[in-house]
Amino acid sequence: MKYSRVLLILVVLMACGRSDKEPLGPYIYHVTYEVTGAASTVDIDYTDVNGATRQVADVTLPWKLQFDRAVGEFVSITATSKVQTGDITAAIYRSGIKFKKETVPGPWAVVSVSGKLP
Repeated sequence: MKYSRVLLILVVLMACGRSDKEPLGPYIYHVTYEVTGAASTVDIDYTDVNGATRQVADVTLPWKLQFDRAVGEFVSITATSKVQTGDITAAIYRSGIKFKKETVPGPWAVVSVSGKLP
């Protein structure tokens, strides 16, 4: 009984020390999509938490979405400028670490990043 309490206390202390940069479990990451840039309005297509494709229209930048996703799952984001000026940057972070990032300049810019979470 005494050892059970000690073990429980150690497990709780280890869980409290977990960083947001570490996976939630052995196979789960906090995924963050970010779209930034000088383009004033964009349309965004992305793969959601369930793997479905979603779209949001007429988005004012910056834009961010966060959710949890398993290792090996596909993530993607595409942003399309609706104006003739300004650049767009799309980025995917996994548990706070840059996974994919791309910037496209110019009129009617389209930027896309995607991949399977390692």
